[in-house]
Amino acid sequence: MTSGPAVAIACQGGGSHTAFSAGVLARLLEGDELADHRIIGLSGTSGGAICATLVWSALREGDRARAAVLLDEFWADNAASDPADRALNAVAMLAGLAQGYGMLPAVSPYHLPAPSYGLDRFREMLARHIDFDAIEMDDDARDPMLLLGAVCCFLTACPAEDKPDNKGNDQVGMRKPAPKPMPRY
Repeated sequence: MTSGPAVAIACQGGGSHTAFSAGVLARLLEGDELADHRIIGLSGTSGGAICATLVWSALREGDRARAAVLLDEFWADNAASDPADRALNAVAMLAGLAQGYGMLPAVSPYHLPAPSYGLDRFREMLARHIDFDAIEMDDDARDPMLLLGAVCCFLTACPAEDKPDNKGNDQVGMRKPAPKPMPRY
């Protein structure tokens, strides 16, 4: 680990913003811009949380270059590459355009039937790229801090075990309780 200036990286979520974050992160970690900096923390919301977790897992292994590879592999896996996914994306884009022009009523994708199909596919993809069992508390603060945020917008469609528990922990992707809260300074 370098002993240079400390930097924390925040990863934006939100569709194409997330893809942009992944590309910028990959470039920064492959290049010389951060070579003399200590990455002390990563944060992300929604898709940015995925980017942050992928980078964090590589940094824990001491391999910044691997972070770029993990980002590329995950987002390539997430791309609509088969005809069915491409057709579904095209229909969704057309529906969005029609909604924008007032030709269709506004409908949230979270209110469509069978959102669990996509959720199941998404969980499988996450498991292929992130070793959730390796995520544990770092009481000695050896690794960069990882702070993640996400919202389950369709709680009525989630199976009971995927709903937030009574402590406010959303365990959709990671079936572990959230670690103890961070102290306030």
